[in-house]
Amino acid sequence: VQFSTHSLLLSGLLWCLLSSPPVRAVWNGQSRKLDTEPVTKQVADNNLEKITGKKLVFTSAGDNSEWVENWTGPGQNYDVFTVYYGKDEQRFQNYKANSKYCIKGHGSKMQNFFNLVFTNRNFIIDEYDYFFLLDDDITFRNGMSDINLMFDISHKHSLDITMPSFDNETSVISFNETIHKEDPKLLLTYTNFAELNSYLFSRKALTKFMNMYDPILLGWGCDILALCANGMERENAYAVVHAVVATNPPVRKETGVRELEAIPFWYDRKYVWDGVSYRLGCPRAIPYKEYSSIYVQQNVEHKQKKKHS
Repeated sequence: VQFSTHSLLLSGLLWCLLSSPPVRAVWNGQSRKLDTEPVTKQVADNNLEKITGKKLVFTSAGDNSEWVENWTGPGQNYDVFTVYYGKDEQRFQNYKANSKYCIKGHGSKMQNFFNLVFTNRNFIIDEYDYFFLLDDDITFRNGMSDINLMFDISHKHSLDITMPSFDNETSVISFNETIHKEDPKLLLTYTNFAELNSYLFSRKALTKFMNMYDPILLGWGCDILALCANGMERENAYAVVHAVVATNPPVRKETGVRELEAIPFWYDRKYVWDGVSYRLGCPRAIPYKEYSSIYVQQNVEHKQKKKHS
């Protein structure tokens, strides 16, 4: 029997996942091996000061992002933490000027958040009540005001995990539950699932998720892991907000490809999740459910349960 080098590598990786405790490491963008050096040696702190405020947007951004134009502006009621993985010093300075924190680093969004915030700057977790972990190519129909609204709705309805709805015409849709419903009275729908490209966490939910997260995960499966950490069958804790519409583009318009593909072994992320989910006792996949919705009529909110056939 002949085995390819790739299949042998993958088999070895899965064996390690199933037999070993979580490895606290990140993929090093400069090589094809796990870098176990402390992350603080890889990045410049840029004289970071203590944050004040209650709401934080976190993103990893490169040279093909328009987040500054879409997410920031007068009336913004949140801070931004940016990890820059590009090569354009002028762009880095622009990001820095529009961020509370802006540092250089490598890795996926979740790896960077775990290593650069949760592990090495944990005081930030104590400073904020809500954390919006956004892919840097997510854009909002009403820009910054939509992000303000996401935070306000999450707080008002005591949501642990939520996300905006996605425009079906301009977005890649992975789950039908995330498609925007064109009903001006519909505020949100409670579900058992949200998508990690635009997760908004309460501090409590984020902490539970981070305590289970293994940074060998690039992203695939993290949305299920977050729910596994916070309880799978909670009918009023997770929601898709239809009052906010975002675009999740299939590729970058500047390059025609996904930024994820620049990360080593990105194509194995599903198999890595299979191994991690088995070790942690989380389901690899779940059936998606919608429980109920909140509608607004004449400034009064009404809850309506979903009818199941």
